[in-house]
Amino acid sequence: MRKYILIILIAVSAVIPLLSYTETPPITETAFVESENYTVKEHFGKIGIFEDGAQTPLTVLDVYVFTLPEADRILLSEGFTVDRSSLQSVIEDYTG
Repeated sequence: MRKYILIILIAVSAVIPLLSYTETPPITETAFVESENYTVKEHFGKIGIFEDGAQTPLTVLDVYVFTLPEADRILLSEGFTVDRSSLQSVIEDYTG
């Protein structure tokens, strides 16, 4: 019985991201010229990008944090800061 429950949980976790998949448009650096630094962290189960000190994200990437490796989930739960020149690379790492 436990084996079947595990199989069902794995199948459901693989299907859920596909149900709500929408292609995230590329974010250009010009969209983020207000701040020098940004905080990348989990926001309601997805990846949010915040101007430093802001409570509301500038954008939320259509990437579910639970689908990422454990090290990334831990990093995003704590949040990390990137400068403007590194932001596009971070976005591409998570969406590409």
